[in-house]
Amino acid sequence: MYIRKHFKTIIMADHDESSLIVAKTSLDDIYNIFTVPSGKTLFLLLESVKPDLILLDIEMSDMDGYEIINTLKRSEKTANIPVILLFTKIDPGRGMNGMGMGAAGCLAKPLTGKLLVKQVEMHLQKKEIQRKNNKDY
Repeated sequence: MYIRKHFKTIIMADHDESSLIVAKTSLDDIYNIFTVPSGKTLFLLLESVKPDLILLDIEMSDMDGYEIINTLKRSEKTANIPVILLFTKIDPGRGMNGMGMGAAGCLAKPLTGKLLVKQVEMHLQKKEIQRKNNKDY
């Protein structure tokens, strides 16, 4: 596993192969991007990789996104990692439910590369501003 030290790290967990490909091709030149097809694989990867952001599909095959975000937010190790929930356009209410569980944002699928890059940039900038503000106190 090669990590470019000066790049931020993103993990995308999604059961949909085409979404994983969009993320990998759109983000690979500017971020360390790891793609995983299941919640179980996500938690295994988190044992060795500390991401700056997680992109998480609500509809996973082994665990749903709500169960995964609950587990992430209860753990001291992962509670402060921003999570963007991914949901299908036909059910936007499901994405909004995740906001109450600690998600930093929601993004409708199918994904487009440009929108994905902008959303990731925006959330990472927000995280950096929050980090700097907390450091000042």
